[in-house]
Amino acid sequence: MANLYALTSVLRNAYDRLLDGTDEDMFFDIIDISEENYTSKLEDYAKLIKSLNADIDTIKAEENRLEDRRRAIEKNVERLKFNIEQSMRALGKSKVKTPLFSLNIQSNPLKVLVVTEGDIPKKYWHEKPPTLAKAEILRDLKFGEDIPGVTLHQTESLRIR
Repeated sequence: MANLYALTSVLRNAYDRLLDGTDEDMFFDIIDISEENYTSKLEDYAKLIKSLNADIDTIKAEENRLEDRRRAIEKNVERLKFNIEQSMRALGKSKVKTPLFSLNIQSNPLKVLVVTEGDIPKKYWHEKPPTLAKAEILRDLKFGEDIPGVTLHQTESLRIR
């Protein structure tokens, strides 16, 4: 059985020759055979499309299930880390070494905390799209410049190695 491209070509040529007035009986036979194959081929394609769409739906459902599972595990990790960090802080410990791990409460990198967006000088705004140049603000704040509307912010978090 020919592929869809070949069948389309045969039918197109047969129709074109029929329009030219060539032997009608011979071309009607070609058209009948080709159209039967063509219809069968289209049916096969339609079956394949339906099957693939079902696979897509199954994969999407599995993706959603796995995403939900990942989120639940991430929440568990965050909760466990929070419990360890709270316990260490309550006992005044910033470092704990076990035979397998080192647990440390460490400072995170400094971040720019926006207090009042309207007070930030225009030189720290990029126009398209309007975004705040936080890296430039951070650099200038570290060099001791006073910039209205922002402040430096530093947090701590648990590291497990």
